[in-house]
Amino acid sequence: MGVSLLFVFVVLPLTILLLLVGIYRKSRKITLIGCLPFFLFCCLLGWVYVDSYMHRLHKREVYGTYVVDRSQFPGRQSNWQYHHFRMEIGRDDTLRLYLTEQDKIIRTYKRPIRFVPMRVQALWQFDDSDALPTHHLIAETPTLYRKGWKFYYVFNSVRFRNVFFKKGTYKKDRF
Repeated sequence: MGVSLLFVFVVLPLTILLLLVGIYRKSRKITLIGCLPFFLFCCLLGWVYVDSYMHRLHKREVYGTYVVDRSQFPGRQSNWQYHHFRMEIGRDDTLRLYLTEQDKIIRTYKRPIRFVPMRVQALWQFDDSDALPTHHLIAETPTLYRKGWKFYYVFNSVRFRNVFFKKGTYKKDRF
C-alpha cells in the first residue's frame, strides 16, 4: 500500500512534471532527468520483489521429493548415501525416508511434521506426539539452509554426521 501511494503521489507527478518541463524547453537533459525517478522507482520495485522472494519459503515449496546433495561433500560416502537414501515431504505433513538400493525401495520410515507458525518462511519440525522407533537420520529435526532461491536440509546423523538433502528426483548413475 505504501509503495503504491509513494508512486502515485511522488514519483509519477515528479516524472510528469520534469517530462513536461523538458518538452516545453526542448531539453533532452531535463527529459532524461525526468525519466530518472521513474527508472529508480522501477529498480526499487524489482529489488523489493527479488528480496522478498528470496527470503520467503512457502509450504508449497517444501512439499516434494528430496535426494542427497552430493555437491556439498563429493566423494564415495555421499555417492553411497545418494543411492541409499531418499526423502519425501507429503502434503499430509508427513516426512517419508526411503532406504533404497538404487531404484528399489527397501524400507520406508514415516514421521509426522508440523509447520512452525512464522511470517518469514515455512519452517517445520518433527511432531513428537508419537514415540515410534525411527531411523537415525530422522531422529532430530533438520536445519534449513538457504542460498538465494535454493534451499537444502542438513540432517544430523550419529553415524554419518551431516547428511545434505536437496529437492530433486533420483537419477541412476551411468557407470
